[in-house]
Amino acid sequence: MKNPTDSNQPNPRTRGIVIALLVLLFVLGGAAVIPRALAADDDHAHAEEHGDHDGHNHGVAEKHDDHDAHEDEAEEAHGDHDGNDHEAEKEAEHAGHDEHGHEEEGLVLTDAERRNAGIEIATAGSGSLAKEIRLPGEVLLNRERVAHVVPQIAGIALDVRVAEGDTVAAGDVLATLNSTELGEAKLDYLTKTNEVLCCDLLLPRAKAVHDNTVKLLGFLNGSPSLEDLRAFDAGEAGENLTALVSAYAELVHAKQSFEREEGLYKKQIGSEQEYLAAKTEYEKAAANNRAVRDSVAFAIRRDLSEAEGDRRAAKFAARTAEQRLRIMGLGDKDIRELDALVRPANDCTDPNCTDCKPGATDQEHEHYFGNGFTKYEVRAPIAGRVVARHVSRGEKVGDDSDLFTIADTSSVWVDLTVYLKDLHALRVGDELTIKAEHSDQETRGTIAMVSPVVDRETRTAKARVVLDNAKGEWRPGMFVVGLVRASAKELAVAIPKHAVQTIEGRSVVFVPEGDAFEAVPVQIGRSDRDRVEIVTGLAPGAEFVAGGAFELKAKLVTSSLGSHAGHGH
Repeated sequence: MKNPTDSNQPNPRTRGIVIALLVLLFVLGGAAVIPRALAADDDHAHAEEHGDHDGHNHGVAEKHDDHDAHEDEAEEAHGDHDGNDHEAEKEAEHAGHDEHGHEEEGLVLTDAERRNAGIEIATAGSGSLAKEIRLPGEVLLNRERVAHVVPQIAGIALDVRVAEGDTVAAGDVLATLNSTELGEAKLDYLTKTNEVLCCDLLLPRAKAVHDNTVKLLGFLNGSPSLEDLRAFDAGEAGENLTALVSAYAELVHAKQSFEREEGLYKKQIGSEQEYLAAKTEYEKAAANNRAVRDSVAFAIRRDLSEAEGDRRAAKFAARTAEQRLRIMGLGDKDIRELDALVRPANDCTDPNCTDCKPGATDQEHEHYFGNGFTKYEVRAPIAGRVVARHVSRGEKVGDDSDLFTIADTSSVWVDLTVYLKDLHALRVGDELTIKAEHSDQETRGTIAMVSPVVDRETRTAKARVVLDNAKGEWRPGMFVVGLVRASAKELAVAIPKHAVQTIEGRSVVFVPEGDAFEAVPVQIGRSDRDRVEIVTGLAPGAEFVAGGAFELKAKLVTSSLGSHAGHGH
């Protein structure tokens, strides 16, 4: 037989639906309703339990309880009509608070939970808020560290050794060209260099002839005897030695003949005719000797001067040919290799020589006189990364072709757009924050340049920041925002933004109350990126949770959910 009181007992399925609806209301923001509803549900459940107990013992009491329940419902309806439902809700809410104990007792954490949550206590006080100016910008390559690789000669690409994105060092070979123009320039340089070597051989001989001849002339000025002349070592004097000795010997013989005839003539032994003839021959020999000496002295000076001039001209021509090669991009190493081709392989035989310049080996001659003359190596002028490549194997390139672009990305530029209304707030040397537009990546920088002119079309100026990019985090092409603090305003109470949390649509700050933490409602005012003004709710000098406020909020919400769920069973 069915118990008459069963009609007053909630169906288990219905009770589960009610609990589910209450949880849903809490998620959607009705957290304030849930405790009252759960408390009322708990009271109803206790009443049911009490009624069941009485029903098992006193059947009459069940009827009395039912009668009382009907009277209570009538009174409740009458109370709603009189406007007393608000007081009933307050009593139920107060009962719920007393039962759960969260709002009266606060949130209590153990020492371990405090450490894990990173709780930090600070004292509320005055602070400043900064007005921020947002400047849109873009990360660019540092053009002071960008190199466009252009060959100085035309040719055909034999091979290309790097691709976009590769890292290269200064001097690395990027590509090799085959250039007829380069081959002709190298041959011209070798010819000119060989002429210098020939002059280097002739000049010392000309100088030796000059010096020895000058020494011989000085010796002849002393009117030596023929025996002394034969014993004199004149060294290398060339044809000058023969001419000077012959003229001097003739002079000596003519003088001796003249002196003999003159003596015979004075003793009236010899005839006047023979005397005059000897005198004439002597005078002719003396004149010839003077002429030969003057001619030789002039000749040796001329020959030495010509030898020195030829050497200077040859060296100038060689230097001109060398500069032509350097204009084409050849370096010291390439020039030294060419110099070795015009010297014999055994040019340096002294093992103690400190300025030894040995000639090229047979293999080096084979390389250059084979196909090495026309090969041109395109090298990296700086260290960095290849950001652009515009050449392929077999392609014909000119002396104005931009083959590669290399950039040192360890430093980048950030160009920011500055509107006229913000231009007055920026100065070179000001610090600012650079933040990536689509991520949390940010860094600090300093304004290095503010453009002195305003763009006529956009009516904006440009501010530039040079960023250290050793880690490669700031890639050229990224859009960024520059955040500049323009001015500061002092406020009575300003605290960190993360210390303010939102619970049930209200801004709260957690304050310590003994061993517990209370969520105190506050009214917030102005704010910047880091700090917020507290208008009411937190007085200067009061302690508050500056670190770990979000963890306290999560703990509070979690504990509330757990308590309500427990009452649903």
